[in-house]
Amino acid sequence: MIKSQSLSEGNDNTKNQVFRDIIRILITGLFFVLMASFIKSELIHTHGTDLQSIRELINRHVIFTSPVLGAVIFISAGGVLISLGIPRIWISAISGAIFGTAWGILIGLIASVIGATVLYHAGSFILGSVIKRRFGIRLNVWKQRFQDNAFWWILYGRLFPFSNATLASLFCGSCNVPFFPYLAASFLGFIPLAVVFTIFGSGSMNGNYTQIIIGIGLLLSILLIKHVVQKVFPDFKIGKNNIFSKQKY
Repeated sequence: MIKSQSLSEGNDNTKNQVFRDIIRILITGLFFVLMASFIKSELIHTHGTDLQSIRELINRHVIFTSPVLGAVIFISAGGVLISLGIPRIWISAISGAIFGTAWGILIGLIASVIGATVLYHAGSFILGSVIKRRFGIRLNVWKQRFQDNAFWWILYGRLFPFSNATLASLFCGSCNVPFFPYLAASFLGFIPLAVVFTIFGSGSMNGNYTQIIIGIGLLLSILLIKHVVQKVFPDFKIGKNNIFSKQKY
């Protein structure tokens, strides 16, 4: 009876979590739709020009007439902001708005990897004792998981929406996770959301609602894959109070 009740409560919690995640995704999509509407109406009205001219104007000022220099500056600034706790998805969105979808994905990814590298070393050398006090005995559980298969646990945490990338990076550093598996898993895991939010940013800048709808569809697909994985591999149900929670992306 108790087991049956626990299973029922677990299913209800899963359904509630799915519902909350879907609402978050729709709110995110709505935000970018509103941004696209604003850019399409207000900026055109103010400047009396088309979106392509506005984008070229932004590029000339932001990229300083040199795409390579602009990319280097953006990557450096983005990496610093991510290491200070700014969610990487917003860096990818801004990258998409400035550089377009294709280059924006690459530039946003590089900035994300740099930020994750800084946070890893901060967790390893600077904030390790703080992390240990904060998590206590749970730290030992995650140390064991990382020892068993660091790559897959990190990849899982990076792949899916509504995870705390900042805390996860600090945590991995404090647990002395091998750096190269951490870096490889982070890079691969960053790709899906980098693609989605670069599409969002580019779509908003271009006033392209189709791109934003594609981004929403991709986010919903990622969410579906997450819950399929949790069904097939129940050990990946790592609960609410873990290093990958609290929706920091």
